[in-house]
Amino acid sequence: MKSVEIVINTEGGKLENMSKLLVQSLRTFGGDLKDLPIYSYQPRKANSISEETRSFFAQNNVEHFDIELNKNYLDYPLANKPLACAYHENRSKADVIIFLDSDMLFLREPKRFLEVEPGEVFLTPVVQKNIGVEDLDGKNALYWHSIYKELGVEGFRFVRTAYQNTRILEYYNTGHIISHRSNGLYSAWLENFEKIKRQKIIPLQGHYFIEQSVFAATVAQLSLKVTSPGKEYNVPAKYAFDLKNPDHFISSLTEVVSLHYHKLFHNPLRINPLRKEIAKCKNGQFLNQMLDESKVITRQPVGKYLYKIYNLELNKFKQRLKSNKI
Repeated sequence: MKSVEIVINTEGGKLENMSKLLVQSLRTFGGDLKDLPIYSYQPRKANSISEETRSFFAQNNVEHFDIELNKNYLDYPLANKPLACAYHENRSKADVIIFLDSDMLFLREPKRFLEVEPGEVFLTPVVQKNIGVEDLDGKNALYWHSIYKELGVEGFRFVRTAYQNTRILEYYNTGHIISHRSNGLYSAWLENFEKIKRQKIIPLQGHYFIEQSVFAATVAQLSLKVTSPGKEYNVPAKYAFDLKNPDHFISSLTEVVSLHYHKLFHNPLRINPLRKEIAKCKNGQFLNQMLDESKVITRQPVGKYLYKIYNLELNKFKQRLKSNKI
């Protein structure tokens, strides 16, 4: 069986609570893969994790490294991804290295983690286009041309976004990466990211998506075979039942292996739109209890205005469920 290692980034505050929830969900619902080794990195010197989190990691077989990898991009925390991944890749002997955003929740065993082969990477396309381009002449086309030229990428491959099913130049979510270590993907990603930052090549919207777009360009540069892990993986919770791309559409959370909840759990606990859907899953009651006990979901009382906004979001979510007859 292939050896697999998981890399996450953890800093003090909300992120450490998310990391703990990720770890707890994998250790609880991960089946035969529940004990996969997890390596947590804190690439910036500030925002150290609490002693409570350190103790939790120790009890759950998570090695945490407080290593100052990010010295040059302190105002760009997303740089932590390629920095931590490349550092780990250069020291690992595992067959497969997986990077996960901390806002990931496991509902079932992630069997696909074992199936990636050399020269292959399992990825999901971005949910929405954002800085992606539908053609090579439109908005942000110059940015993509520039990074492709700088990195020596030849040829163009396209994907379809998960939400609107829009055809765009290949562009992937970097919160759920399954790559064979022999690809050298993470080291190449960091090298390319630093090169683009030095050249000060930025999209029209600013710096926010640089590491993600450069990742896509790196996958193209290495000519890696991109395979979907399956619609059950890296499911965007906010759009879970409203994905227009038929390759990603799901009708129930019972299908999901890994749920990418982003900011959805910022809704107060009592009106969080996922609670009833989670309850339908196997061990859903226990999972909801786990969420109740976490510090990820908002617990503070909210004013009438915010409550109205949260209820509006909840009603939209219910409409999606109703339209899909769930």
